[in-house]
Amino acid sequence: VRVIDQPNQGLTRALIRGCDAARGRYIARHDHADWSHPERIEQQVALFESQAEIALVSCWTRLYAPEGEALRVVDRDDEADETRFRASDRLPAVSHPGSVVFRAADYHRVGGYRREFYVAQDRDLWMRLTERGIVGFVPAVLYHARTATAAVPCPHAAVRKQLIRIIGQLSAVRQQGGDERPGLAAAAELRPGGSGWREASPGTRDYRVGRVLRSRGRPRQAEQYFRRAVRVNPYHLPARIALLGHALHLW
Repeated sequence: VRVIDQPNQGLTRALIRGCDAARGRYIARHDHADWSHPERIEQQVALFESQAEIALVSCWTRLYAPEGEALRVVDRDDEADETRFRASDRLPAVSHPGSVVFRAADYHRVGGYRREFYVAQDRDLWMRLTERGIVGFVPAVLYHARTATAAVPCPHAAVRKQLIRIIGQLSAVRQQGGDERPGLAAAAELRPGGSGWREASPGTRDYRVGRVLRSRGRPRQAEQYFRRAVRVNPYHLPARIALLGHALHLW
């Protein structure tokens, strides 16, 4: 096992460094605090080997709250042998960024992760990979992901939406043989320090976890996350309203 150490420069730069250091035929993503089934890589590589047209392989993912509460399984509605599509059909979506496996050669051929897409680096890479092939899914829960803690601010949803729109525009530019530089410059403005960067208020992650738990009929657990959101940010109005609803037994 090779350990790579570098100063904290954000997830995207860490991904670039790790993938550049990879020496195997395939690159498998796996995020901190998550867990992969022992057969995950074997099954995903087997799917690669069975169909040459596949450029990216995912699997189903079970999501957990920060304290380990099971939230939901992210899978596909399609039948297992139909869970494939091309980038020209729609923006690629997999169950979780940590669930993916791709060929190292394809990764380097399309240009790898790009630091301009600070909070959408996965979507940008998936789009470029699936312009060369299709997405394959192993129809089994092989990846278990824990959500981030409340102390880590998450990017404003509007930033991610803007980046995803730019990713789609750049795909069209590449298909027409155009110049990507203006789009990349626009994406760079949405990085921290750029004029378009915005962050959600502290506590937003816990509030969202609480909403999921409440929707699944677990109000007591949901209330704990709403309280965590308020502790992190006493001015988080949606969390306070949610707590009021619990106090009034509205949920």
